Amino acid sequence: MKDLFGKPFFKIIIFYTVMAGGFQVIDQFYGATYLLKMSEQGLSLFNISLILGILDLANAIVDYPSGVISDYIGRKKTAGIALIIYSAGLLVFALADNLAAYIVSSVIMAVGLALYSGSPVAWFYDIMVKYDMVSKRGEIMPKMTMVVKGFAIAANGISFVLVLYSVKWPLFCGVLLSFIIGVLYLCNFEDNKGKTEGMSFGKTLLLFSGKFLKDGRMRMIVIYDGISYVATAFFILEWQLYLVNEFGLQKNYIGLILILFMFCMMIGGYISSKFVGLKDVFSGTYIGKAVMAVSLAMIFFSHNLILSLISMSIFEISLSICSITESIWVNDYIEADNRASFYSAMSASLKLFGFIIILLAGHVVDRYGYIFGWKVCFVANFVSVLALMFFVKRYGKNKVEAR
Repeated sequence: MKDLFGKPFFKIIIFYTVMAGGFQVIDQFYGATYLLKMSEQGLSLFNISLILGILDLANAIVDYPSGVISDYIGRKKTAGIALIIYSAGLLVFALADNLAAYIVSSVIMAVGLALYSGSPVAWFYDIMVKYDMVSKRGEIMPKMTMVVKGFAIAANGISFVLVLYSVKWPLFCGVLLSFIIGVLYLCNFEDNKGKTEGMSFGKTLLLFSGKFLKDGRMRMIVIYDGISYVATAFFILEWQLYLVNEFGLQKNYIGLILILFMFCMMIGGYISSKFVGLKDVFSGTYIGKAVMAVSLAMIFFSHNLILSLISMSIFEISLSICSITESIWVNDYIEADNRASFYSAMSASLKLFGFIIILLAGHVVDRYGYIFGWKVCFVANFVSVLALMFFVKRYGKNKVEAR
């Protein structure tokens, strides 16, 4: 099965790419409107950060056991159920008109996101293992990411038009699409799961928890991801409101800027594919971090809309490079039997940390202004590089065998 275009592996690549692209469409429909919808209804930045923080907290609580569920009942099945639940939460969000309703929607969406987190990736990675395609992951995954970002670009173009009628329309479209993709996940192709035969769910949860907590590689990756998330969280919370409030950008142009950002992430995916031949698999992530530092410095010194957009676009390119290159090397340190569980454990840890960071970010930006927020981004990015260097030095050669 070395032929990339051989059946059935090629069909699975197409299916996984389209499903991942569909989820990107849902995510972009939500991302293009959620801040605008809550802001239009008079919620303060602190209340918005509170809602986002609760989403992260609920996600963190459910995330790890959801990964064990995925390894226990099947990763593809879990992804399908997750998206159906998420569609229900998104519907509540679209109809919400007060803080309590937004919090309820956040909890429902968090359950869906937690179940989804890591499940499709773990399913597809083990499919690559089955068909002996792991060695080609550096070629396959960046190209798939570029296609997925193409879906996101189309979604932002559509959301730009829909928002002209109502900020709710992209959300309603996301509800329908999430349900459809969930059903498709349930009905197509073979599933895979962790090594759980003969074990109860509780025993599986305890076993995988013990493995994760004892694994120094996982602990260090969580620390690295958490520090990196500080920069990402401040950027996500700030950029739309920064452009609107500081430079007078009209809100309906947010969708067009998201399209620009998706193009930038596609560029990042293309650049990432060029790092495949590098002997040091971490080089791409280091390069991405360096570019991110430059972009954040540019944002800080940009005093008009055009320069700020250029700087933010470079940030998106660097973020794409960092996320794609990490997704390639991180699998070298995760055992196949508990892949989804470890993905979810890392995600849960990050979301729990994110709950605190989002709340702090909202308070910090409200009190000290946007510029201070960009400074926090820069410092967090620098510290994350130090954390990655420590991981490489201590655990870089301690990989698991692909099987």
